[in-house]
Amino acid sequence: MFGRFTAVLAMALVAASCSSRSEAQTVCTLIACSDGITVEVQGNVPDSYTVTARAGTETRSRECSRAQPCDATMFENFTPENVIIEVTSAAGTVRREVRPEYRKVRPNGPDCPPECRQARIVVTL
Repeated sequence: MFGRFTAVLAMALVAASCSSRSEAQTVCTLIACSDGITVEVQGNVPDSYTVTARAGTETRSRECSRAQPCDATMFENFTPENVIIEVTSAAGTVRREVRPEYRKVRPNGPDCPPECRQARIVVTL
C-alpha cells in the first residue's frame, strides 16, 4: 500500500512539473491611447492664455485659465509633420514653428495593442 501511494505521489509531481513548463502568456490591459501632440507651457505662465496649433489648413485651439488649468494640452488625432504653436495672452503672442518628434507609445506593454504616435512640445514663456 505504501509503495502504491508513493508511486501515485511521484506521478502527480511529474505531471505538475510538466504543466508548469508551459510558455509564459502575455497579459494585456485595456488602456487606450490616441495619436496626437501635447503642448506644455512653462516659465512665466499667465493667469489665462490660449494655446493654438496650426498645420496647413487645420487649426486646433484650447483656452486655459486658473479656473480651467491646462499644464499640458493634448490635441488628439493631430500628427502634422510641421506645426506652428502659438501661446496668446494679454502680454502678447509667443510663436514657435516645430517639427514634432513622434514616439510610439504602447500603454499596455510592448507586445500589446494599441500603438499610438505622440509628440510633446514645450513652449517656455
